[in-house]
Amino acid sequence: MEDYKNAKLLHTIYTPSYGFPEWVLDPTLWKSFEFDKTAVYYDKDDNIDDVLRIVLQREPCNIAMERLYDVDKMHEHFGWKYGAYGLCNRGSLMPNIAIYCKASVLRPSGYKKVHVINLIGYAFDTMDQPDYIYFHTKPIEHLIEKYRNVWRKAFAAAIDLKINKIKIYNVGGGAFSGPYDNFIIDVFEPAFLPLLHEFEGCGIEILGYNFNTKKFNGGLIPKILDDDTDNILYVNAWDPWSLIGNGNSRDNSLDGFWGRYSNMAVLGSSLTNSYIKYRAVNQTHIPSREDAEL
Repeated sequence: MEDYKNAKLLHTIYTPSYGFPEWVLDPTLWKSFEFDKTAVYYDKDDNIDDVLRIVLQREPCNIAMERLYDVDKMHEHFGWKYGAYGLCNRGSLMPNIAIYCKASVLRPSGYKKVHVINLIGYAFDTMDQPDYIYFHTKPIEHLIEKYRNVWRKAFAAAIDLKINKIKIYNVGGGAFSGPYDNFIIDVFEPAFLPLLHEFEGCGIEILGYNFNTKKFNGGLIPKILDDDTDNILYVNAWDPWSLIGNGNSRDNSLDGFWGRYSNMAVLGSSLTNSYIKYRAVNQTHIPSREDAEL
């Protein structure tokens, strides 16, 4: 199968010890992975060709613009050295997508299927990042609106899946926050709070954030997983360049922990998953549970 062959080859391209876990390549486990549940969420006004490219043309690992993979081998086998996110220019950005996966997560008690929406934060960790170059001349209100669209995709996914709880994390507020010292107050809440009113009729409960103390719940994957994962959509804070998981066991971010304990690197790449679905999110239309299902 081409997807599996690509996954095996892709694993060899990472800098040693940065790749997704070896068990992902177990042929028996591979057959149990729910590739057909993966869905890419994108803004309705995005160019679909750009969306397809940003899903396909990703880098195995990019940490603060340091590329921890063999760029020549990537080019030889897959046709590009660097991710499609670099195709943006100072006047625009490539699409900000989100990818839903029904992930297989390794817990001490065995493998568990978990609903995860991978949201991409805007990267201000270095001045070389396209996001830094684009946003540094824009008012903060523009960044807030962009983040509102990021979070709106999580609500849309929960509605599609008929899930009543979203467990959120500080997307963009860690290493990516850069000059925004008060990211939670200045960016996250202004982006997120209006969505609570927008989606109040959908019956979605927000977990993982205390609106009074302005703090996110801590903890790492898989320890923070609840016993009942069937009705919770977990949020992963992903990267604009990399495969899901980024540096995996060498990456101590939330994304790295999801990567080292799950199969989302292969579920969320069209190099290794030919069953991915695509779902446009209309920013002017509030989806309901009666809208078309995936």
